[in-house]
Amino acid sequence: MRLTSKLLMQTKIKDKRTQTPLLLIILWGIYGLIYFYLKNNPSTSSDFFGWTSFSISTIATYIAVHYSLALWQMSIGRARKIFGLFSISILCSFISNLIYQISFNILKISNEAISNVVLSCYHLPYLAFLVCQSAVWLMLLHSLRFYKNKIKGFTLFSLITFVIIFLIFAFNSHVSLKNLSNMNFNQTYSFIELLLQLCGFLSALFCFICAKNRGIFYLAFSFIIIIGADLLMNLSFFAQTFGVKSIVEIGWILGVFFRIYGLYTIKKTKVYDALPESWVCD
Repeated sequence: MRLTSKLLMQTKIKDKRTQTPLLLIILWGIYGLIYFYLKNNPSTSSDFFGWTSFSISTIATYIAVHYSLALWQMSIGRARKIFGLFSISILCSFISNLIYQISFNILKISNEAISNVVLSCYHLPYLAFLVCQSAVWLMLLHSLRFYKNKIKGFTLFSLITFVIIFLIFAFNSHVSLKNLSNMNFNQTYSFIELLLQLCGFLSALFCFICAKNRGIFYLAFSFIIIIGADLLMNLSFFAQTFGVKSIVEIGWILGVFFRIYGLYTIKKTKVYDALPESWVCD
């Protein structure tokens, strides 16, 4: 009888673990359908998208910073540094997104000179976000330094990914070394961002594969989605292949959902009490 009740309890816990991520994906799918329907509806005001994105990012940032700062206060040692960097990165991401949304989606700045100034202001906090996030995932990767097979796997995986992206650039007629050498100020920023995005993306992806905790698993997944969307945008910018903005915006929303859920799960499972090594390896 006790064994049966214990099995039923474990089944309920497993169901809850799968139900929440599934619910997030369903909500995201509904949001995506509404988004594309309204975006393709001529009667819908363009202000709707600016205010919607602004509102969601504000609410999501507040919740994420709340959980991240709580984890920072409760943790010690290297875990405290990781959650501290994560809190800073979320705030930097919010500032850059705030500048972009207000300038281009709400105020609709079209003057080229003002746009360049705005983009410079946008790039600085976004670069800080990328640096902090990359540092977080690299610190977790450092925990795998004694696992030679995993390090070899990460190195091989990174090299293959770099080769694939290089081939995409090499066979695209719009991209050449001459174009890269003649980049303006904002293009240079975008190129630096591209390198940082790639570094963070690969590090988070490997932590996602090696994650031993559900919270870290979902947190890495959220960053992969967010940075993958931004990486796609930057690659399309250099390859002069446009029309991916809507997909990027929808992907970003999914990443935000899972970032909050990942932080919530870490707090609930009290993984902050454990050494960071146990988050990504046995």
